[in-house]
Amino acid sequence: MSFLKIVFLLSFILSISANAARAATVVISPTDSLQTAINNAGAGDTILLKAGAYKGNSIVVNKPLLIAGKPYFDTRDKRKIGDVILNAGDGSAIRAFVTKNTSGKVTILGMKFIGGDHTLSSLSGNIEVGYCLFEGEESTTDLFSFELDGYGEVHHCEFRNAGDDAIDVDSNTLAAGAFIRIHDNVIEGTGDDGIEIRFHARGNFQPLLVYDIHHNRIKGASSGTGDGIQLIDQDASENSRRINIFRNVIDGNNLIEVGIGSLDNAQTTEDFAGADGMTEAVYIYNNTILNTREYGITGGDHTFVINNIIMDTPRGIKHAANEGRVDYTLTYNTPSGALSDVVDGGNNYLDQDPGLNQVTYKLNSDSFCIGKGIKTYIDSTLSATIFALADFRCAAPSLGAIERFAASQDILWRNRMSGNNQVWLMDGTTRLSGVYLAPFSNLNWEIQGAGDFDNDCETDILWRNRSSGNNQVWFMDGTTRLSGVYLAPFANLDWEIGGTGDFNQDGKTDILWRNRTSGNNQVWLMDGTTRTSGVYLTSFPNLDWEIGGVMK
Repeated sequence: MSFLKIVFLLSFILSISANAARAATVVISPTDSLQTAINNAGAGDTILLKAGAYKGNSIVVNKPLLIAGKPYFDTRDKRKIGDVILNAGDGSAIRAFVTKNTSGKVTILGMKFIGGDHTLSSLSGNIEVGYCLFEGEESTTDLFSFELDGYGEVHHCEFRNAGDDAIDVDSNTLAAGAFIRIHDNVIEGTGDDGIEIRFHARGNFQPLLVYDIHHNRIKGASSGTGDGIQLIDQDASENSRRINIFRNVIDGNNLIEVGIGSLDNAQTTEDFAGADGMTEAVYIYNNTILNTREYGITGGDHTFVINNIIMDTPRGIKHAANEGRVDYTLTYNTPSGALSDVVDGGNNYLDQDPGLNQVTYKLNSDSFCIGKGIKTYIDSTLSATIFALADFRCAAPSLGAIERFAASQDILWRNRMSGNNQVWLMDGTTRLSGVYLAPFSNLNWEIQGAGDFDNDCETDILWRNRSSGNNQVWFMDGTTRLSGVYLAPFANLDWEIGGTGDFNQDGKTDILWRNRTSGNNQVWLMDGTTRTSGVYLTSFPNLDWEIGGVMK
């Protein structure tokens, strides 16, 4: 073997060894030093904490690591998050974790944090914090904060009783590809704001920093000095940020002052005036805001407020002006005024009872808000699509944070021997339960598709008789058959239904057919259960090919 080959082989072996070392997993106990474990770990290692209580005094994480509570990490059981406790104490300037001068990503999962001053902070680099519990009973300041050059994601966490803000975003990072994502968190009880975001100076021509704040639930349980989400402008009319705030439920519990508030000139005390100098694009859509002490929303000069529900607040919306817009938004029981200093898009629903369950925050089955939203909205100033919603079954999305008829996918079954029918109710790929429908003992009838044929946002069942060529629709209310309606027959039994969909974008369910002997294909364009016309598609003469379904 030549010398060069030996050198190459040794280099390859050393490379494999180095990669293996970087992938090490270290397990520690409460009697061990977490800081020592971090210092000794290699980039990319995993540190798992056994159940118990740990002390966390200014612990520094300065390399990409995954740090997790072992009970949660091994089982992914959220009930085990509290088995690992990191107590930061109640002193000043104690930070449980600081990601500083870090390349790569720091991931922290599945543990409980107690107390501290800025309990968990990111000073630079990318951090992910998920499935953690923050208890701020001994804390005097924020529970989590993005500072300086820090960015990343906080998700599926619970924040309780923060001394100041639950989540504080002070980052002015210029890192390419940086982002702020705060989603699927529960925040209850804060000394000030649930989520506070400061727009520090970055410069107009820096990489766009996008904030996605969504699917959070914020409930007031404080002294009532802050907002659910607060935006603070202090960057002299810069425009290198975009803020998307959507699908959040903010229940002020008559303690939160403004559901989503905007402030000018670096001030942090709510003045209920909005932010006249805030030029960043702020997109607030499909949120539910209720029971605040003053306003539902105060905005800036480029704030769009679309598809929201605001109810039981003294005032509705203030200052979404200049390049902003308020549209397709419902206000109810805002006795001191619904809209003030806004550009009205002309499609709002003022003083209209939304039909909202104030315990679950879901729309009632007869809610006015069902199908009253808009699925796509454009910011014409920036030529930007603000949103393009897809998770709904009706012709249009509902208003508010929780879609009444989300586009969930259940499975419809028919027993070809007994004529029984049932639905598997699904949560993603998990079967929740099975529900029997009305039987149909005539076995010549086959289920050929499903769709909403009467525009009530319920999925109806399409049948075809394989011997007569008759077709009919069962109108459904969930899993209950309300009635059956015959469609136009199609006596040529070579034609089989391949699926349903809205092929001409009129909000009506159409029917796709394939001829099993000729390979021809056509669509019946429908108006409810009435066939308006038939349109032939490109033929596919290879009869080995069958239609598997319609893709949205």
